[in-house]
Order: sequence, then C-alpha cells, then structure tokens
Amino acid sequence: MVVPTVEPSDETLAARAAAGDDRAFEAIVERYQGRVYRLACRLTSDTDAPDVLQDTHGVHLATPAELQVASRADELLDRQILADKARRGIARLPDIYRDAFVLRDLEEMSTADVAHALGVEPATVRQRVHRARLMLRGYLSDLVGVKP
Repeated sequence: MVVPTVEPSDETLAARAAAGDDRAFEAIVERYQGRVYRLACRLTSDTDAPDVLQDTHGVHLATPAELQVASRADELLDRQILADKARRGIARLPDIYRDAFVLRDLEEMSTADVAHALGVEPATVRQRVHRARLMLRGYLSDLVGVKP
C-alpha cells in the first residue's frame, strides 16, 4: 500500500528554512523559481533574469533555458488572452467607428485612402478613428477590471 505524501505548507518550509534547514530552503526555491523568473523577465530582460533569480534565491536549480520556456509559455498565453479581449472590444464598436479603425489602424491604410474607401472626408476618418480608440480603451479597461 502506497501512502500519499503531503507537501509541507509554505509557512512550514519558511520556518524550517529560517531555522537553518537547507532542504526546506531548497524546496521553497524549487516551488517558486519559475514564478520569480517570469517576474524577473517582465521587470528586467530575458538576459538579466537568471542573474536576478540567482541573487534572489542564492541557488539556481533550473537552467535558464528551462526557465525561459516557462516564461515564454506564460507570455504567449497573456498575448492570446489580450488578443481575444481586443477582438471582443473591436466587435463591440459601432460599424462606422469599427470600419474606420480597422482600415486605418489595423490595415494601416492612409487617412486619405480610408476616406476615399468610406466616401467621407479625411477629418471624419480622423474623428471616427479617435473615437474608436477611446471606446476600445474603455472596453479593454472594463475587461481587465481597470477604471479609465
């Protein structure tokens, strides 16, 4: 019969590490090194993050390449989530603003070309794109829980 092992809590490990238990310290390092590395990547750079991790934990258990894979996976997930939210925000725009915004900002057409395509004056395109950006800013801040 196999008896399942229970992982010690962070508090237990911290108390043991503070008392000088090196294995408890290494367990904390192993448990949180990926998270600390990802934070270090966001605050510094991929090249400086291993040094930050080393300075933070004193021991570096995983290779920088292994940690970069985890960081890249989180970054890709964050980008996917943001892209989905942006698509939902663009879909919420009224047609006259969405058309101008998509053509000008996403398709990178000139203001004059967008004006010609939509049959309006360039000043109207600039106004619609500006309003679309403001609406998107509001939509996206609502989606991520930030008040504009």
